[in-house]
Amino acid sequence: MNLRLNLKPFSYQLNFWKEQSGRRFIALAGGRRVGKSLFSLYWLLRNALESEPDGMNVWISPTMRQALRVGLIGMQGLVGDWPKGLVDTKLSDSSMKVAGRDFFFTSSDNAEGLRGMKFKRVVFDEAAFQREYVWSNVVRPALADLHGSALLCSTYNGFNWFYELMHNPSFLAACWPTSMNPIIAPDELEDMKHQMDQNTYMQEILAVPTTAKGLVYESTFSKENILDDYKIQTNDVIGLGMDFGYNDPCAVSFFAMHPDKHGYPVVIKWGEIYESKQHVETILEMIIAKLMTRGIKAQGIPIGCDIAGKQTTGVDAASYISRIESKKIFRLHYKKMDILSGVNLIRAYFLNAAGTRRFFICRECNHTIRSYSAYEIKDKERPFGDSKNDHLPDADRYYFENLIRPLIPQKQVVDRKLKSTGKAETVICLRCGKKIITFKKETHCLECQEKVNMEI
Repeated sequence: MNLRLNLKPFSYQLNFWKEQSGRRFIALAGGRRVGKSLFSLYWLLRNALESEPDGMNVWISPTMRQALRVGLIGMQGLVGDWPKGLVDTKLSDSSMKVAGRDFFFTSSDNAEGLRGMKFKRVVFDEAAFQREYVWSNVVRPALADLHGSALLCSTYNGFNWFYELMHNPSFLAACWPTSMNPIIAPDELEDMKHQMDQNTYMQEILAVPTTAKGLVYESTFSKENILDDYKIQTNDVIGLGMDFGYNDPCAVSFFAMHPDKHGYPVVIKWGEIYESKQHVETILEMIIAKLMTRGIKAQGIPIGCDIAGKQTTGVDAASYISRIESKKIFRLHYKKMDILSGVNLIRAYFLNAAGTRRFFICRECNHTIRSYSAYEIKDKERPFGDSKNDHLPDADRYYFENLIRPLIPQKQVVDRKLKSTGKAETVICLRCGKKIITFKKETHCLECQEKVNMEI
């Protein structure tokens, strides 16, 4: 029986496959969409098939959802056309049996649950985003009995333990920037330059580690982002960002936005409110008064805020959001947000990888300028937990995530014509790049938490 894997490796993947032959430990760093996870699946499956059924083949991701979506679904794709008698998938215990070889897909969420096992082959996926303890104290010892092998693959996450491992002489290491993938067109890379700041672009696309320590906006925010003043234009769209607080300051940011010649939003922050010990009703009066100084009517103006504002506070029985919505003046926008994603969005608007600035702050916003100049990454547990300087940057982040991100030009969605076969498809979310299984033309992406278009 002539069986083939559903994979056509690129030349750099084939060359590395030949190079790694006979090596026990491998480290693979790469940019986004370069095929490092697919190569790792290929490595795990082919090495197992070319040997006798000699032990457990394990895929370990940072979370169980990643293990299933990247590992298990990816493995199913590689052997999708094989006879059912050769492939047996058991979703109940996240495992597969392929030609008599056992494959298990798990996560490091509960690292202690991996103790006591004997591994023959391990892929440690997105290693830089997992704890070194799991590799060195749990996984590595589990390879000892069977003299097992391991492949650790990841994008970089600063100069952490994975970066050091890439320079460990006992590991065969390779680094693949996104540009190596011939499917990724040059204009895609150029488009990403406009949507990422330099540090993020270097790490996520060029596969060059950058430090995440120190000031959050040090490499992007500068005096070039500061305006002496700004006159509201007729085509400007006015919006607000709001970080709720009482004992901590309540921070409100006032924005004017208009598109540039490429269709990207240009954002100017022309005002701020930064007050403690004030009820939200008083803050609303201050907002309306400040808008009036620019001749702007408050009715219908959108506010980007945190979904946590739906919770009740210790100051009042009703939540911040319900109290504002009851006034029926402003339109509130809120959703579940990832802090790092929002921070990177603002970084890219201060200064993107193409050298363009699209976020400017008027000099009268002195609290904001001070905050961006001092906002610091504190520690590993709460890296953005700078309680002294985070209120106005948070208000800005809520505005950008809720009101600016949806306006950023996206690549045209490929039209899909579904056949009425009742079969599920694996599609890719164009917003976050994650793989989704769906029966529908549109679905809710589990990462973005929104109904978004998908591409095959």
